[in-house]
Amino acid sequence: MDGIPNKPEVLITRQQKKELRGPWRKTLIVKLQGKTIGQDLLTGLMKKVWRTMGDFEVLELGNGFSLVKFESLEDCSNVLTGGPRMIFNHYLTVQRGRPDFQTSLVEISYISIWLRLLELHIEYCDEDVLNQVGIIIGKPIRLDDNTTLATETEYAHLCVEVDFQQSLVSKISIGKITQLVEYEGIHAICFKYGKAGHREEACGLRPWENQSTKEDDTDDAKQEVAHGLTGEDKFGP
Repeated sequence: MDGIPNKPEVLITRQQKKELRGPWRKTLIVKLQGKTIGQDLLTGLMKKVWRTMGDFEVLELGNGFSLVKFESLEDCSNVLTGGPRMIFNHYLTVQRGRPDFQTSLVEISYISIWLRLLELHIEYCDEDVLNQVGIIIGKPIRLDDNTTLATETEYAHLCVEVDFQQSLVSKISIGKITQLVEYEGIHAICFKYGKAGHREEACGLRPWENQSTKEDDTDDAKQEVAHGLTGEDKFGP
């Protein structure tokens, strides 16, 4: 009990939880960031960008979130780990399905995005060097195949998980050069304070507002939103 008076409680046993959650193991929760489109259109576009072997069902959860139920566990895992996808130049965020998910209480702070390092010299298009770049900016996820094989020399392309509650990095030093960082699909970034959602010329932040003030916004809570739960409380793969 949580101590709230006059609040009836429905008790669910461990065995009941196992039975209730079993059919939802092969699910992911998705949201198209910064854009709203119809459910049928979103479903068709997800089928196009994911190219799954089997079919999947999409259930609308509200507040822009949808639950995707896959026929194949392999498809579910591949979509989760396959790097970020974009629809209409907006990121489709993907996280593991999880129980007790309430869309009104969820704030997505961790997003996997593609970065471009424009005009990066070919000698620095090295996996170890780019991994260090990824660590500075967030959490490295993967390198684009063209970058790994050095077949694309105009820019280096890497996927990094970024925490939007923290300041975004606009430039870094590599060797003796200053390298600009471009974030794909982020339509408004204020590099005055390193925040997404508005540009510097429209910035209304004061320096002390640059940090999150939510008392319960702990690292564990952030990781839970980004990656879902583990163990028996997990739905997805």
